[in-house]
Amino acid sequence: MVSPEVQAWAATYRFTSMMTARLEATLRSDCGMSLAEHDLLATLDSHGGTARMGELATALMLSKSGTTRLVAKLEVHNGWVVRVLRPEDRRAIWAELTAAGQEALVSSRPVHRATITDVLAGHVPDERFVDVADTLEQVIGALGWEPPSSSCAADLAPGRP
Repeated sequence: MVSPEVQAWAATYRFTSMMTARLEATLRSDCGMSLAEHDLLATLDSHGGTARMGELATALMLSKSGTTRLVAKLEVHNGWVVRVLRPEDRRAIWAELTAAGQEALVSSRPVHRATITDVLAGHVPDERFVDVADTLEQVIGALGWEPPSSSCAADLAPGRP
């Protein structure tokens, strides 16, 4: 017999995998960007348009080298970000959202949200989603985990356009 915790983990993992694939496919087809690219743009936006590369890696839950590759791609191929050195912090490289990156994010944000709504809406009452979110947040808090300011969470925060 499988414990309720394992059942919950299996369902969470299955749903997260399928939802990630749906978001990835929709953002690629409708916006010409990957989910990781959207998340990077949203994270920079949530940090006021700029962040140290190390902080960005932590927020995205990516390795530093993975973040460097993603930022380089968006800088060279899309012009959505630039890397800069700041005189007051010569030890760190900063990533900054460009005007083109802000435009790309403004275009992708409604697609991201609509995809989530399309997948979830109408299957169970809204209160059940609140219960799931509250349950997961309670476990996170009980474990003392301090998740980074995730781009996904920042992008979906109330009041975000």
